[in-house]
Amino acid sequence: TADEPELVLRLLEPDDDVDAIEALWRLEVCLRPEGEAPQPVPMKTIDPNLMRIAVRKLGEALNAYPRLRDVPTDPHSLDLLLPTPVVTDLVAHGAHVLRNNGIGLLLPRAWTVATPSLRLRVSTPATPGATQSAVGMNELVSYNWELAVGDTVLTQDEMLRLAKAKGDLVRLRGRWIQADHTALANAARYVALHSADDATLGDLLGTFTDAHPPPIPVDEVTTTGWIDTLLKENSAPAEVAVPERLDADLRPYQRRGLDWLAYMSRLGLGAVLADDMGLGKTVQVLALLAYESAAKPTLLIAPMSVVGNWQREAAKFVPDLRVLVHHGAGRLTGEALRAAVASTDLVVTTYALLARDVDQLSEIAWERVVLDEAQHIKNANTAQSRAARTIPARHRLALTGTPVENRLEELRSILDFANRNMLGKPATFRARFAVPIERDHDKAAAARLRTVTGPFVLRRVKTDPNVIA
Repeated sequence: TADEPELVLRLLEPDDDVDAIEALWRLEVCLRPEGEAPQPVPMKTIDPNLMRIAVRKLGEALNAYPRLRDVPTDPHSLDLLLPTPVVTDLVAHGAHVLRNNGIGLLLPRAWTVATPSLRLRVSTPATPGATQSAVGMNELVSYNWELAVGDTVLTQDEMLRLAKAKGDLVRLRGRWIQADHTALANAARYVALHSADDATLGDLLGTFTDAHPPPIPVDEVTTTGWIDTLLKENSAPAEVAVPERLDADLRPYQRRGLDWLAYMSRLGLGAVLADDMGLGKTVQVLALLAYESAAKPTLLIAPMSVVGNWQREAAKFVPDLRVLVHHGAGRLTGEALRAAVASTDLVVTTYALLARDVDQLSEIAWERVVLDEAQHIKNANTAQSRAARTIPARHRLALTGTPVENRLEELRSILDFANRNMLGKPATFRARFAVPIERDHDKAAAARLRTVTGPFVLRRVKTDPNVIA
């Protein structure tokens, strides 16, 4: 058989007017004599000997790649008619098998191999409902998801059509594109269900941490309105002037801490200052209060054992800061409390009294609520945890050297105080993060959690060379 022509299979694209779901690709059976171009095998006019050779070699091809046995055939030739899913498998797997068995395969002009991705469009009015300088997680926004294949953003009709595709080859605007049809279908469903016209920044952030996060990568986020202006003007913490009323020389990492706290406060975003014990969380917070000189007071909740320390540190570092300790059997209540708070910069109370006096404290307009040793609310179901989340304030700040003592749920509880619902409900967080990370040591889940929480947590440790210096 050395002089026999070679069998060549040539894949031809369907006609342009055929729907991609119903498309049949012609796998043309050709013979190629040595030194010549492949020629189709016409059943009526071909030499009988060549027909026998073509049939025998086609049988060898079907044995080598059995997926071709069950496809339709052309009654007027030996050609096979391949559904799109078979074409995808032929290109991915069959081509290698056929060529290893000496059977040539000619593919059509290369189609585009594209990775589907999501794009997020966030829109807001020209100015926020609150104030441009302090937006916060509760400010209303509208956001819309878009599905893109390569550089092409799909329309609603295209998404519906591609969601029904049964193979990885789809026709899009006159071009054949190879993309994961399962990913396309999941993404199309996500886009249809998760856009919102009246949501909050917190809701938007929650879409990345809830039980049904974006199923494919989010490659692009665009913003319009006040949020666009805000992001451009506040892309990173800017260095702020150390207030003259602060009687302390801040170390470099404490200066960076002041910059970050002022940045988060300016944006109205809750924050967790998680520096190791002994690195000066107290002086950084006092520096922030001295820098802002807010018209409304800050409420600070701390264990009883450190209330006196806050009094002493405030008197030492910001002597003109007006401090009121709300504690003891003779503590102020009602109108007397509200009057005293009105002429105070910092009110210090304890976790025990927070739970007991939550109704009175909730009636006062606070600039900020600060939790010192915030691990005291690591259990989200305790009375003091619920009370801490109830107190209304423009800004929320948690201080803790141990944001995670035993379980990741503790971090969720602390961040839930800082930014309500940021990491979802306990059951959702447990399924999405806690169990995969703690039990299965899932590095991808840990990376997702770091990505989402990273902007809201500032942690420095004593072993950091920059801190040691």
